Amino acid sequence: MGTQAITVALEPETADRLERCVPPDEVEDFVRRAIKRQLDAMELQGLSAEMQECAREMHDEILAIERDFAPLEEEIHRQA
Repeated sequence: MGTQAITVALEPETADRLERCVPPDEVEDFVRRAIKRQLDAMELQGLSAEMQECAREMHDEILAIERDFAPLEEEIHRQA
């Protein structure tokens, strides 16, 4: 897998915390994993929103189908 170098600027407090908590030889891997984890979460959140929208649309379609078939159900119950 190839890599692409990027430059990011951190707030001084964040940079200090990074230096305190992560050994220098592990910073690159730490940042790579943190970015990937955040991107995965954002993509998952987007998929969740899409699924919720799809569920709302399906619910509306189901209600419309039920309304279409309601007269038939009433007819069946009257004949029984």
